[in-house]
Amino acid sequence: MIPSQKEVVSQFTYRDGGLYRDSTGRRGYRRTDGYVYTRLLGQSFGEHRLVHLMFTGEWPEQVDHVNGIPYDNRPDNLRSATHAQNCMNRKPMGRSAKGCYWQPKRSKWIAQIGFKGKRITIGYYDTEQEASSAYAKKSAELHKQFGRTE
Repeated sequence: MIPSQKEVVSQFTYRDGGLYRDSTGRRGYRRTDGYVYTRLLGQSFGEHRLVHLMFTGEWPEQVDHVNGIPYDNRPDNLRSATHAQNCMNRKPMGRSAKGCYWQPKRSKWIAQIGFKGKRITIGYYDTEQEASSAYAKKSAELHKQFGRTE
């Protein structure tokens, strides 16, 4: 069951980037993945979802952290997003720049980007920096404000 904005406001006070329970003054718990969770109406909810609901009145498909820090639940750091948009804002997973991979067969760096369920090859480059720049340019074009390059 999705809580209402009224239920969240009646149970919590927002301050210092988080929700504090009115009855105890305590904040939720931080999981190992960095997200803060709290209980409401017998269920566990991500604090970011409750803060977003509290300030916008909206329960979106997903809530995206603009800066990528999962425990930073300031209202101006949260925005509604689709699953695809949330994925666009992921941090790079490897040691290379986001969207850049060494291609041993060609002895070049390849820049690739995902868009609408497809992988698009941007091009092959002599240096990782050139590939990274090409990825950043394409990300700004395709992903708009959800694009993350670092």
